[in-house]
Amino acid sequence: GTNARLQSSGPTFFGQEHQQTTEMKLGDVLDANCTESLCIAQETILSVSSGDKTGITCHTDGTLPANTPPTTLSSLAPGLILPSHLLPHKRITLKEVNLWFAPQLSNTNYHYDANDNLLMMLHGTKTVEMSPPGTIQANGIHSDRANHPALLSSTSDDNHNNQTELNRIKVRDTQRALNSSTMVVSISAGEALFIPEGWWHRVESSSRCLAV
Repeated sequence: GTNARLQSSGPTFFGQEHQQTTEMKLGDVLDANCTESLCIAQETILSVSSGDKTGITCHTDGTLPANTPPTTLSSLAPGLILPSHLLPHKRITLKEVNLWFAPQLSNTNYHYDANDNLLMMLHGTKTVEMSPPGTIQANGIHSDRANHPALLSSTSDDNHNNQTELNRIKVRDTQRALNSSTMVVSISAGEALFIPEGWWHRVESSSRCLAV
């Protein structure tokens, strides 16, 4: 539903100095106690090499071709049924299919992706804040995290000692832009959400949340 709100009381968006990544693997979250607010495993089911311009298309029944490239979880690919009516094989090609698992309540940073995404829930709930391109100033294109905010982080009291007055103004203006343009959507098992390329988003995952 669209009436959900993120429960986190932490920063509303993160800048360069507090970046975290979702490069954890399934073994990392299963074998260790996660203490960070970002504790999400990402494992690849399907991935197309950067030099492959054709990509992979799903069949009309939602199944994937039998000859998909080997990946960590490629053994799951034959059992994956995708919504083929949303991914017509003559128009849509797949570049990557990932399995996402959050063993505990977890939040991602604001970021955007360079491809269109279809987030499909298998278990638990994800609440997503989405804002159109241009709402947040991104890092420089040649930076390590060009798809993350350029601003420093801001908590609700907005009184970080390391923030300059100019940065506080940028944070205030960005927050106003987010307040006027952000959509908040909650999806559960059996539901999906389309996140267009370039759209800013941050995600809260419930405990034991599973998605592709």
